[in-house]
Amino acid sequence: MLLTRITLIVAIIAAIAATGIGLIKVKENIIALRDDRDNEKRMKEEQTARAVKAEKNYEQTQALLKRERTDHQDTKNKLAQANNDLGEFRKRVQSLSSELDKTKAEKLDVQQKLAAWNALGLTPDQISKLKADFEQAQKTIEAIETEKKVLASTVARQKKFIEDLLVPIKDEDKEVPLPPGLKGNITAVDPKWGFVVLNIGANQDVREGGVMKIHRDSKLIGKVKIRNVFQDKSIANILPGWELGEVREGDHVLY
Repeated sequence: MLLTRITLIVAIIAAIAATGIGLIKVKENIIALRDDRDNEKRMKEEQTARAVKAEKNYEQTQALLKRERTDHQDTKNKLAQANNDLGEFRKRVQSLSSELDKTKAEKLDVQQKLAAWNALGLTPDQISKLKADFEQAQKTIEAIETEKKVLASTVARQKKFIEDLLVPIKDEDKEVPLPPGLKGNITAVDPKWGFVVLNIGANQDVREGGVMKIHRDSKLIGKVKIRNVFQDKSIANILPGWELGEVREGDHVLY
């Protein structure tokens, strides 16, 4: 009887021990599940933060692109104004050169007359008047010379400004593909600087670096490479070595 009781007590103790071990394992599993849940939550929060940051970077990039397009339009306007100013400066320089030649001739005439009158024994009043006229002519010449130098310097700066704006794009050998069948017309030609304006742009998926052929009456006239793209127009450089004829307004461009 006693042995039976002892056996029963040992069995109860073993069951309690087994239950405790099971509870410990369950607790460990609960802790592991909770850690997994916390890790998954943290990963989702990090992914959300990255998505928010990426969206913010996208918005900043869009804003930067908009500013770049605005700056490009400002540069184009400055180029047009610089061309106009350069033409006015050249006219002014030509006018000053003519005035300078005229003034030099007048100065020479005064000098000759002064020498002749001195030889003839002119009165002091006559000599004083001739001297005053000579000095005035000398001052006029100096003023014109100074203004001519200033204008020449200004013309040189304006010319350099225009040349800087029209520096050829890099990677001339790199050709960017354009949409198949893309076509348009030339609306303006500048043979001096070697570029044209096309009536197609970003709306037609035109891309910088794309090359298009110029045609007139089914005849190949040349090739152009897209330099700048706007919403409904673009600027392209005429490729050297492909000028097979005179490029004109109204010519067709094809890809």
